Amino acid sequence: DWGPEFDGKTQYLSWYDLAKWEDAGKTGDPTTSTWQAPVNDINTFFETGISSTNNISISKANENAAFRVSYTNMILKGYMPNSHLQKNSFNISGSAKIAKIYEVFFECLVLESSHQRTPRNGIRR
Repeated sequence: DWGPEFDGKTQYLSWYDLAKWEDAGKTGDPTTSTWQAPVNDINTFFETGISSTNNISISKANENAAFRVSYTNMILKGYMPNSHLQKNSFNISGSAKIAKIYEVFFECLVLESSHQRTPRNGIRR
């Protein structure tokens, strides 16, 4: 239930009316607003989110060693206006047998990310 139907006549005290009244020093009575549909509703506020991920990798292996290099780029254009998230990662990994019973493994990952106006859950502090 979204509440009563908008009629364009009924007056009500909104949070915005209270904020204006408080900013003005709480003098007199707060103004009221007309109960009508907003000009910019959720249909015009939200945008279509787009996500794309690109990856390239090179690997080589033989009986004694293996090696892999990869790069991944992820871009997310959010559903909130002017929001985005971008991540880039670079990964190197490999292994080598150094004796019949010993094998060495290594891995290095570098991750870089940037974001703007990403939505958050809960209270911001």
